[in-house]
Amino acid sequence: MNERLRILKLLEEGKINAEEAARLLEALNYGESKKKSRYWGFFDFFPNFIHESFKDFDYEEKSKFGKKEKIELRGVSGDIELIGTDDEMIKIQKRGLARISEEDGILKIRAVSGTIIIWTPPKIDIELKSVSGNLTMENIEGRVTFHSVAGRVKGKNLSGSLYCKVAGGDIELDYRRIEELNINSGGDVILHLPEETTAEIEITAGGEILCEFELKEEINERQYLKGIINSPKAKVKINAGGDVSLIKRTSGD
Repeated sequence: MNERLRILKLLEEGKINAEEAARLLEALNYGESKKKSRYWGFFDFFPNFIHESFKDFDYEEKSKFGKKEKIELRGVSGDIELIGTDDEMIKIQKRGLARISEEDGILKIRAVSGTIIIWTPPKIDIELKSVSGNLTMENIEGRVTFHSVAGRVKGKNLSGSLYCKVAGGDIELDYRRIEELNINSGGDVILHLPEETTAEIEITAGGEILCEFELKEEINERQYLKGIINSPKAKVKINAGGDVSLIKRTSGD
């Protein structure tokens, strides 16, 4: 087990807290060479972020913000919940250590630990990167990017695009309309799609692949499936360490 995984394991077992894990990861990054893997590149924000003082910030806080082009969150440990609403205002409820700022149309959140709930207009770009914690999404229609070392991902009534990379954790998503889905997970992936979906799919899995859709130009090999659902308008690419299921949702569901 490498040093980063040892630190995350200690965090998971409760032997160290989120702040201690962040400091250990920071020290580990500092001692390594400048050549880092692309996956771990997002930890670069730790040195400046962790050293900032949080003594003047409320542990539990509710905030409101005007219309933004993008929401950007960097976190160490804690769950994230995204809820799309008809309100043009962005509302954030945090419980934990976090700093929120506005810059050039971007709402930036830097969180050490705790839970963050974000109510946002559905059509907005969202970029989330964290060490550990679960992500829940509902009524989101924009472009979502989520990178995490450990955590589950669940979503319902979704539309748009998702770029998701989770080293450990299962993923279950329910989409009404898709543009592009690119999912990498060390666990299982369950994807619910309407029967009228038009997409080109490519799936690689460490376990079994279940597809309820009839595919055109199908290539079905051991732990690999490629084909077209109705027509190749959207793109779905899934790479999972566990099982992958594509579930057809009929109009009555």
